[in-house]
Amino acid sequence: GDPESFNTTDNVLPIGEDGEAITALAVLEDVLLIFKRTAMYALSGTSPGSWQVVPLDLSVGCASAQSMGTFGGRLFFMSLKGPRALSSPGAGVSDICTPLVGNLFDSAAVDESDLVNSVIVGNPNQQYVAWAITPTGDTTNTVMIPFNYTLDRWMSSGWDVVDVKSCTLVNDNLGRAWPMIADYGGYVYRLGVGT
Repeated sequence: GDPESFNTTDNVLPIGEDGEAITALAVLEDVLLIFKRTAMYALSGTSPGSWQVVPLDLSVGCASAQSMGTFGGRLFFMSLKGPRALSSPGAGVSDICTPLVGNLFDSAAVDESDLVNSVIVGNPNQQYVAWAITPTGDTTNTVMIPFNYTLDRWMSSGWDVVDVKSCTLVNDNLGRAWPMIADYGGYVYRLGVGT
């Protein structure tokens, strides 16, 4: 409640010793999670004087902030090894990619360097989360791969939709959140209602 109390000039809080940039931040169960491309950490403590950085997983991180979202009480994100889920900061990271789905995210299907451009698309009305990805040989996110987070199963090996550059949720007049996706040309679409 008093952000000015933290002296950003003299105080530094290093996150790991790997030199990687921070790719995303998230809050899960009132814990701040800090992601790098290949690691994740938690910030514990109640004030700047008591803060400590705790490593949670030093083998998997988040490719980018735009590939992360919270749906159905879990945090979903795209790692450089494929999609992952986290139900609580104390639980291990779940690899939802295998064995639940085949080779949709291996190097033959998706260039690992393109996973940093993946975009999460969540639809709480239809209880799925999807990642728009760039298949090998393409230059834009032309395929969405949806995962039903209630059933813990992949719904399809890929939906051919408009190219997805970004996504956010917007409530309709009944208060239901719908994914609004923007393509590379600046057009905006409401996903899930045929619009």
